[in-house]
Amino acid sequence: MSKSRSTTHALLTILHTWITALDSHGSVRSVFVDFRKAFDLVGHNILFTKLSKYNISNFLQLLFASYLTNRQQRARVNSSVSTFKNLKGAMPQGSGLNPLAFLVLIDNTTLSELVHPKELDTHILTYLADLLTWAVHDGMEINTSKTKEMILGRLSNTNLPLPNIASQTVERVTTYKLLGAHVYLLRYL
Repeated sequence: MSKSRSTTHALLTILHTWITALDSHGSVRSVFVDFRKAFDLVGHNILFTKLSKYNISNFLQLLFASYLTNRQQRARVNSSVSTFKNLKGAMPQGSGLNPLAFLVLIDNTTLSELVHPKELDTHILTYLADLLTWAVHDGMEINTSKTKEMILGRLSNTNLPLPNIASQTVERVTTYKLLGAHVYLLRYL
């Protein structure tokens, strides 16, 4: 990953895109998806597929693979220690490589749709359904209680249907903390 792909850069890029749409009297509909225990559930093969997608060198992928292969972990509470367990699809807790793995996996967690001023139709529910299909395929679970929807701009005054995940309604919010920055609902008239 290059330095230009930092979380700050990602945040600035998405906010610039949203503000440009709002300045054109459009709207933005976003769903912020939270994956339940992402590091406990992610399969190593999924992580390696994504590393390849980002053109991470084979050498670094092999280094990462050697770090994750045949890893064991145990827990300690006060003086009690559990037996060692093999990690089959998880990241070791406290690993220095967790931030890299997090950045590789996080690109699927914010769905946004720019809606033109004269349109009321949105496709975010279709995009969310596609994400749910991907999540099931890759063994990921979505935490519905932490997944939120936000509508910015003129569409915020309409009664668009709320997204549902596994028969649970996603909460629509007027503020959300995205990559460390608070995004607030702005009403553009």
